[in-house]
Amino acid sequence: MDLLIGSGAGYVYYFPNRSSTDFRLAQSDYVQLQAGGTVLDVGERAKPFAVDFDNDGDYDLLVGNSLGEVWYFENQSNSLAER
Repeated sequence: MDLLIGSGAGYVYYFPNRSSTDFRLAQSDYVQLQAGGTVLDVGERAKPFAVDFDNDGDYDLLVGNSLGEVWYFENQSNSLAER
């Protein structure tokens, strides 16, 4: 399984599973997620959750924040679009 982490600043990071037993991460081991070419920023304290929200067979992204908002990003052929 891969890992999604939300930051206190409101960004979402993706860490792909590389089947390594070494848990130290280098900067090249993760990706800061983007939607439509823009870095995802949902405000403070991003809490990401990957789910097939639109029931089309791929994972979409729901991200909550400290204001109680929930942002929806639809997976469109390996890219995200804010909805």
